[in-house]
Amino acid sequence: MSQKSAYLNYLCARSQASPSPAPISVDEVIYFHEDDARTAVVTGGGEQKISTPLSELQPMLDPVKFRQVRRSTIVNITRIESITRTDRNLLMLKFRESNECITVDQPFCSQFLNHEDRHLFSLVGEIRE
Repeated sequence: MSQKSAYLNYLCARSQASPSPAPISVDEVIYFHEDDARTAVVTGGGEQKISTPLSELQPMLDPVKFRQVRRSTIVNITRIESITRTDRNLLMLKFRESNECITVDQPFCSQFLNHEDRHLFSLVGEIRE
């Protein structure tokens, strides 16, 4: 008998193209970004909106896969293609399915740089200087 994950596996979101909510696997999510009263769910297929704020969503996400990189942004680390250090000593994340890059705010950089957490980011290879 398999044990179910205690973390969220699917969520329902609305896109501009369809008024009815559609299920999205959280494994497909590149990142979540909160603006105003809505949270954008960004996948390789586009952006959908949910009404759940990040503060409620974060505890439901697997912390091995999802990390906060800004006050208003949580990323799926399995979707990261590369991590580059900027000239301001911040980190820039590039994603496989998107041309978008997200800068990691200073308070959140340590989770990518701490030696004990580096094994979580083996999927992206070395952090580029």
